[in-house]
Amino acid sequence: MGFQKKTLELFDKVNGILAEYDGPLTLRQIYYRLVAAQYIENVQKAYTLLSKHLTNARRAGIVDPNRIIDRTRRTLKVPTWTDLEEFLEAVSRSYRREKWATGQQRNVEVWCEKDAVAGVLEPITEEFEVVLYPCRGYNSYSALLEAAERIAGKQQPTTILYLGDFDPSGQDMPRDIRDRLHNDFGVSVDLQVIALTPEQIEQFDLPPAPAKKSDSRAANFIARHGDMAVELDALPPDELQRLVREGIEEFVDLSTFQQEEETEAEEQRRLEQLIRDTRAT
Repeated sequence: MGFQKKTLELFDKVNGILAEYDGPLTLRQIYYRLVAAQYIENVQKAYTLLSKHLTNARRAGIVDPNRIIDRTRRTLKVPTWTDLEEFLEAVSRSYRREKWATGQQRNVEVWCEKDAVAGVLEPITEEFEVVLYPCRGYNSYSALLEAAERIAGKQQPTTILYLGDFDPSGQDMPRDIRDRLHNDFGVSVDLQVIALTPEQIEQFDLPPAPAKKSDSRAANFIARHGDMAVELDALPPDELQRLVREGIEEFVDLSTFQQEEETEAEEQRRLEQLIRDTRAT
């Protein structure tokens, strides 16, 4: 497959962006890096063309297919094992001790508006073993019921670190979460918006687009912030991770957390010995 010189230059730009990060990026994250570099325009036509070009680049092996991921689509399958030996190994690897139940003053959860961004945050929330919940827009009654039951079951008060778009609906969703958890389920939370903020938009010179006028909240939003909207995906992935890490570290007692990790390691050794004894009988 032959490519024009300008298209090959685009592929070099994309490979340069991918080289800046350890993990894979979404198409939209790559798009916003290119927009921020003023290499392409912030218009739907440019996004559609980029998608087409990167599909061809991956087919041709010019861009590593494994470095671009679609986090909105996931395959679901019931876990299975070939035999009991493999199952016991899986049990040994999967044991994790609950580290927030003892010695922590608060429970922390991370909520984000978009499933695609959740994939960027997952390494950090896994490290600290906190709930990561992609809202995918406004929450359903069932989703908030599940969250309320989970939060109500905790011994400590809960802080939600929230990340969402800077647009009419994205700015209203935190209020909706707080109000509905309290009014419908009697659960109060400390919800802190850590992204996206006007300060972050200015700091990183994030590319804006006109606010969606069909949104019933658009008039009030435009009156306060002007006719501009910015997607959460536009914030660099490493900055998203930094915000979540620092947000969690503000509330976690790291010394107590590390003590729980040491206890977990000892319990894992006991579990492995139990499995070895079982195999020997």
